[in-house]
Amino acid sequence: KTGQRIVGLSIETRPDFIDAAEIKHLRELGVTRVELGVQSIYDDVLELSQRGHNAEATIQATKLLKDAGFKVSYQMMLNLPGASPKREMAMAEELFKDPRFQPDYLKIYPCAIIKEAPLYIWYLRGNYRPYKIKTLVRIIKTIKSRVPPYVRIERIIRDIPAPRIVEGPTKVSNLREL
Repeated sequence: KTGQRIVGLSIETRPDFIDAAEIKHLRELGVTRVELGVQSIYDDVLELSQRGHNAEATIQATKLLKDAGFKVSYQMMLNLPGASPKREMAMAEELFKDPRFQPDYLKIYPCAIIKEAPLYIWYLRGNYRPYKIKTLVRIIKTIKSRVPPYVRIERIIRDIPAPRIVEGPTKVSNLREL
């Protein structure tokens, strides 16, 4: 039909998958925005969570993408092993003050415990505890207050069916409203 066209194409990938060849490939596909599964900017948290990348990979991917004219979206996962409310709020501040980061979009995903994930074993052994809902809401409110006006917060909770979530505040489906 005339008058209809695609104006943007967004993909999601890991920070450590972005290199010059991938940038070229994304351009050839017509991608305009890249969402990175950053999760944290703290290497110890990334290692404990077995993410397979470090903060430097996020920094390099962000630079390559922005230099090539892409919009950049970050996924930020709260309550990962090794994280704390204080560190989560500091991370939110650093994401927007440090010019090596500064995403255009942000998704905030509190960690969810599901039986299929290795984190479930940690939970059963008492090595991991999710934040209480009040704590999580306080963290998210603080993060939102630190996000500059140019950044669009796309999401505040993942779309995981509540019955699959074993424990934690992510069982609350209207978290953004709270």
